[in-house]
Amino acid sequence: MQGVLAAFAQLVIGACARLSAGLRHRQPLLLAVLAAGISTWLPATALVGQQQQQTLTAALAARRSLLHELLIDAGVGALTAARLLPLARWQPPSSEAERAWVKALLQALPPGSSLEWAPQGRLQTVLPPPPPQLWRGIHLLTDPRHRLALAKRQPVLVGPYRLNRGGQGLLVSQPVFQGADQRFWGFTRVHLNWAELERRLLGAPAEQVRLAVQVVDVQGRRYSSPGFAGLLAQADHQHTTLNYGEGRFTLVAVPVA
Repeated sequence: MQGVLAAFAQLVIGACARLSAGLRHRQPLLLAVLAAGISTWLPATALVGQQQQQTLTAALAARRSLLHELLIDAGVGALTAARLLPLARWQPPSSEAERAWVKALLQALPPGSSLEWAPQGRLQTVLPPPPPQLWRGIHLLTDPRHRLALAKRQPVLVGPYRLNRGGQGLLVSQPVFQGADQRFWGFTRVHLNWAELERRLLGAPAEQVRLAVQVVDVQGRRYSSPGFAGLLAQADHQHTTLNYGEGRFTLVAVPVA
């Protein structure tokens, strides 16, 4: 009986030894298969991350372009055009061309925005016109923010601030200089409907990104849209800053999981 048990024990020991040897022979193959799987997964993950970052870059570039368009192409920059300065008088646009210019500018801006001209700093024309007793003849140079704009020859941002008619507005005011001697003509101003501007900047349903914006105005006051700080703290965020005269915009974007 002892001989049988001894023989059985030898068989078990031999089987274990052969199994161990077989695994040692196969170890390089197993490691190679594992390494190939990891090497396939890592580039795919890196590609997804690269695509997400490209999406964020494109989304932020589109928002910078939109701000440039609203602030300059359709905003105060457009109002300084020589053909529009004659509108700086208290009367509706008189010619068909003037009415077409004003209509085109207002259509390019967020709904609820307005255009203003202030020759020599005295507010003379607001379109669309509110009741004249609320604004006509206001002298902007009594405001230190406009004196700063004149001294630095740069536009200023004011707000967002609460409007009398409800909602919030963002004021962009541009000092205008004319002639070879660059004499001061006055100010052109645009009141932007902040809610509509924010909607245009942050709406991105097809881009798979989340966006937020912060505005710092001429007085250093900060307004941040909901979630701005949280998005800025995320490791995979991108952000861009647009300095505009005495003020700036900061946009932040993160990928949607």
